Amino acid sequence: MLIKRDAAIITGYLEDASGFTEGSSDCLVIPENETEVVEYLTQASQRHESITLSAGGTGVTAGRIPLRGTLFSLERLADIGPIQVTAAGAEITVGPAVRLETLKNLAHGAGLIYGPDPTERTGTLGGNVATNASGGQCFKYGPTRQHVLGLTVALSTGETLTLRRGECLAEGDLLRLPLSSGRILEFLRPQLPALGVSKNAAGYFSAPNMDAVDLFIGMEGTLGVITSITLKLLPAPAGVFSLAVFFNDADIAVECAAHIRDRKGGCAPRPSPAPASLEFMDEHALNLLRPQFPSIPATARACLMLEQEFETNEEDRFLTAWSEFFTAWGLNERQIWFAQDDAGREHLRHFRHALPETVNTLVRTRGFRKVGTDMAVPDAAFPEMMHFYYSRLQASGLDYLIFGHIGECHLHVNVLPRDEKEYNQARALYEEFAVEAVAKGGTVSAEHGIGKIKHHFLQIMVGEAGLREMARVKQILDPALILNRGNIFPETLLQP
Repeated sequence: MLIKRDAAIITGYLEDASGFTEGSSDCLVIPENETEVVEYLTQASQRHESITLSAGGTGVTAGRIPLRGTLFSLERLADIGPIQVTAAGAEITVGPAVRLETLKNLAHGAGLIYGPDPTERTGTLGGNVATNASGGQCFKYGPTRQHVLGLTVALSTGETLTLRRGECLAEGDLLRLPLSSGRILEFLRPQLPALGVSKNAAGYFSAPNMDAVDLFIGMEGTLGVITSITLKLLPAPAGVFSLAVFFNDADIAVECAAHIRDRKGGCAPRPSPAPASLEFMDEHALNLLRPQFPSIPATARACLMLEQEFETNEEDRFLTAWSEFFTAWGLNERQIWFAQDDAGREHLRHFRHALPETVNTLVRTRGFRKVGTDMAVPDAAFPEMMHFYYSRLQASGLDYLIFGHIGECHLHVNVLPRDEKEYNQARALYEEFAVEAVAKGGTVSAEHGIGKIKHHFLQIMVGEAGLREMARVKQILDPALILNRGNIFPETLLQP
C-alpha cells in the first residue's frame, strides 16, 4: 500500500471535469488489492478518518474531490478478465480501475460488445458504476445498471459484501444483506419518490422488491468501496452504420424523434429498424460547429444523429428503410449524411464530440463556467419540457445551445454566460428547469450524478425527507460516516 503526503502529488488528484476548486487533502492512499482496502477501511473507521474515493477524474460533479481527510485512490485495482461464456451469455469480472475503453477493446476482440457507451471512454468502470453512467447507446442498451451482474463491496466496518444479481432481493421494503462476517445486515430500503424516466443518476436506487445490487449502483462511493464488478457482455452486431439528419425546423426534428422512439416501443410495423442511439443538436449547436463543418446545410435548424446496428444481409434493407422514412418527413439526400465505413463513422463521431470540445474552448475564452443541465423527463412530458426550455432561454437573452440524448428525453441545456451577472441569471434558470422537470415526473440528473455541487437540485426532486432517507441508509452501511462525505447530500444530515 502506498501512502503519500507530498502536496505536489496530492494536488493532481484534487480535480475533475467539474471545475470545483475547493478540494483539500493531506494524505493519498493507494491500496494494491482488496485485502489492503479492507484493512485500511477498518483502521480509518476506528480513527473516524474521512475518506474520499478517487476514480478516473472524468466526473463533472466533484464526486472524487475531498473536502478534507484522505484521498483513497483505487487506481491499482485494475485486474480484468478473462471473459467467461455461460449458458446465459458472456460476462467478465473487472477491477474498478479498469478503463471503459480497455473493456470495449477486449470485448471487440472476442466478437462481443459492452453495451453502455459513456462519452468519456477513459473513465473507469468503478466510476461508471458509482454514477450509473449511460451515454449515447443508452437508447438501446440502457444505463450501466442493466449490465452489472454482480459486485463485491468493502464496507467501512471491515466486512465485505458479495452480491450476484437475482440472489439477494428485497422482501417488499426489507433488505437483508449477507456480510463476510456472517452477520446479516437488515434494514428498510430508502423511501423515495417513484420516477417515470428510463435513466436516473440522482441519489440511491429504490423500488419494492429491489435487487440489492442496485443499491450500490449510483451510490457515488457513499455506502462502500467497490472492489470488483461482474459485467454482462453481448454478441456484437454484424455491422453498424451512422446517420446525421438535418431539419429546417426544430419542432419537426423533435416530432420525428418521437416517432423513432415509437419504433423502439413496437408501435411501428415490423420489421422496422430501431437505432442503438438517437441524439439531437439544435440550431445554436450547429452554428457553433459550422466553421469546422462547412458542409452542414445552410438552412439546417436542428440535427438528429443515430446509429443503426444490423445483422448479416440486413444493411441494405435498413438503409433503404431509413431513407424512405426520412423522405416521408420531407427531407432530401442533401440533408442526410450516411456513414457506412469506418472512416465515415469516425467523421460523424468527431462531429458529435466536437460540440462539447468547442463549447469548452468558448467557455475558457470567456472566462466564465458554463451552466449545463442533466435533466430527463418522461416521454409524454418531453414536448412541453422542450417548449419550456426555449421560452425561458429566449426570454433571458443569454447565449445557449441544446444537445444530447433525445431518445431518452434527456437533453443538455448549456448556457454560456459572459460575466458574473449572466452567470447568476443562468443559475436561476437552471433552478427553474429543475423544478419544471421534477413537476413532470423527471430527474435532475440522468447521467452525471449529484456529487458535491447538486445537493439543492436533488432536494427539489426528493425533498428533505428523501435526503434524510438516503442519509439513514448511509448510516447503516457506513456507521463511522467516513466514506465520501459531501457526496449526494449535505454533511449536516450525518449525525454520529
